Amino acid sequence: MGRITEKIKIVNYLDEALARNKSMASDQKKSYIETEVLIDRSVKFLSLRKSLIEKLQIVPEQRHWTSDGPIYSPVIVYLRDRFAVINVAEIADDAPNLLGRIPFLAMDWVIDEKNEALIGNPEHGGKWMLEEY
Repeated sequence: MGRITEKIKIVNYLDEALARNKSMASDQKKSYIETEVLIDRSVKFLSLRKSLIEKLQIVPEQRHWTSDGPIYSPVIVYLRDRFAVINVAEIADDAPNLLGRIPFLAMDWVIDEKNEALIGNPEHGGKWMLEEY
């Protein structure tokens, strides 16, 4: 299978919650970035470079670590017309940003290996559907 990359938007979840509850100062802006990710089913989370984590202003979780570093507080990942709330894993700044299987599945995407493309799950008519089992 070839490399599949996608452009995503990532928003600091806490900033979004504060903005929705009108608890954020009017002159304060939500922390977000737009970046390219490599779709990688072998990783679990959204893995981002430290430089992007700093731009998002997210903080490490106290009890959770990967072999490469801490797990950070949640973000909202937007990919095309879908989104998922997910924690972030840190990777080295010389590594590609990776979208792993948890957010990938939460947004109901599948990989069309023949065309090397990301598509909506054909079992759901290509539409976004969450299964509870």
